[in-house]
Amino acid sequence: RLAAAAAVAAAAIAGVWLAAPVLGPLIPGRRSEPPIPENKNVAVLPFEVSGGTPQDQAWAAGLSASLSAMLTQLTGTALQVAPLGDAQPGALDASGTRSDLGATLVLRGTLERVDQTLRVAAELLDTSTSQQLRTRRFDVPAADPNLLQDRLLQTALQMLEVNVSPSDRNALLPRDVHPAAVVNLYLQGRGHLQYEGGYLQYYDQPQHIDGAIA
Repeated sequence: RLAAAAAVAAAAIAGVWLAAPVLGPLIPGRRSEPPIPENKNVAVLPFEVSGGTPQDQAWAAGLSASLSAMLTQLTGTALQVAPLGDAQPGALDASGTRSDLGATLVLRGTLERVDQTLRVAAELLDTSTSQQLRTRRFDVPAADPNLLQDRLLQTALQMLEVNVSPSDRNALLPRDVHPAAVVNLYLQGRGHLQYEGGYLQYYDQPQHIDGAIA
């Protein structure tokens, strides 16, 4: 009977330990994520490619612009997306987007290619304090930009605590699934028009137009 009682007690303790992610603040000393501001006005900053070339950076800028556009299409939610084209040069950070655009949140991240895998690290910041509110990491095959856009959108919605049905989320993604090479070229071309200075669009500078056309 003593052995049985000890086993039951051990199982109960293990159950509480395993339930810790659900119980969260009920566990003394357990760290919980900070709350998200009620006024969700997010600025999606260009993602950075670790050790990337200018073409890689342009591709990442196009990817970020695509994510921003998809979030802008959301309806029936309290989410607002700040247009980075209105920011002043050099103001693409937490405090700059708040003063220039009224953004309360900044979503940014890094991309790293490791063999055939693309490692994505995203973070959500409070622009009033520059406090990191959320961080998420995931891996996708480097050869599948369509899956990357889907996972990036899903991750952004989770971090922003925006509830969207799977069908609504899928409706935001490009309807036609194009070959990976086509998608990557499109993102890179889009990024060339927005790469230098972040999302500030220098259409009057020939090198950006030439890069996008190429």
